[in-house]
Amino acid sequence: MERSLLEILGAFNGEGFTDDFASRPGGVVECGRCHAPHRADTLELHRLERLEGDSDPAEMLAVCALECPNCGTRGTLVLSFGPESTREDDEVLELLDDERRR
Repeated sequence: MERSLLEILGAFNGEGFTDDFASRPGGVVECGRCHAPHRADTLELHRLERLEGDSDPAEMLAVCALECPNCGTRGTLVLSFGPESTREDDEVLELLDDERRR
């Protein structure tokens, strides 16, 4: 059974991932609390959940539970992938996927 974005964000929030992160150009992720920029593969990725938009490509999302190495903030990053994705999201997701495979 596929979960919704709100369900995934709620579950991550319940696990302590309460802040937000943002993707930036060059595979960089910005912490929503301390605003420090980090290359995506230097962040601690706790979990990544994908939502597959079978009927709507705009719903193809990757929801990441991350921890900032600078301030320890735990939060989420929502990235688009597939035909509707942005270059920034593609670069970040590629680095996070590489990190998961290690």
